[in-house]
Amino acid sequence: MDVIGCVNGDILDTIVRPFEIIILITIFANCVALAVYTPLPGDDTNSLNFKLEKVEYVFLIIFTIEAILKIIVYGFLFHPDAYLRNFWNILDFVIVFVGLCTVALEQLSPSAKSAGFDVKALRAFRVLRPLRLVSGVPSKYTKCHYHFRQK
Repeated sequence: MDVIGCVNGDILDTIVRPFEIIILITIFANCVALAVYTPLPGDDTNSLNFKLEKVEYVFLIIFTIEAILKIIVYGFLFHPDAYLRNFWNILDFVIVFVGLCTVALEQLSPSAKSAGFDVKALRAFRVLRPLRLVSGVPSKYTKCHYHFRQK
């Protein structure tokens, strides 16, 4: 028996809606942070970029927690409604996984750079996060559109 089957639908909606809203707001805030970030050549940085790089860790933690919670609720792969059986969740998982790999490689940065590998190249995956808004908004639009059509 899965977790969803054990929880009343009304209770689940009460938990899931605020969670979805918080994640959508976090994605939007991440979009703003990505737009404000100014890439500089080499290892150059400024104070704003330094702060934004630290905020990026907060976003990564939030998105990692989201992925873990969804995996716990939906299952990872073998359940019919499993986490990795949804395209948007696959995209989320790849972005989080690459983000975690980037953090791990940054800790090994001197050896990675000497091998000719630039960790900043992996940061480019962050620009895929705004696509997650697409996964959240259409379902909300469809529900609202359906609700108003019924009246």
